Amino acid sequence: MLLPTRAECAGIVFNEASAFGVPSLSVDTGGVADYVKNNINGYRMPLSANGEDFALKIEEWIKEDKLSTLSKGAKKNI
Repeated sequence: MLLPTRAECAGIVFNEASAFGVPSLSVDTGGVADYVKNNINGYRMPLSANGEDFALKIEEWIKEDKLSTLSKGAKKNI
């Protein structure tokens, strides 16, 4: 799940994504760190990240075959 939010208090959508084994890619702002654990169930990008940064992170996940690991981590993280 891609949620490039710039302000987030408690994104319940992160829990919903994890319940379905969907890794989350978001921005490290507000309460996102309470839900998205780097390299466990997704990744939090710095606030300065732009679209290209998000694309590079997704490309990294695909090239390094991390999606299945992140999916398993998402299910354990809820």
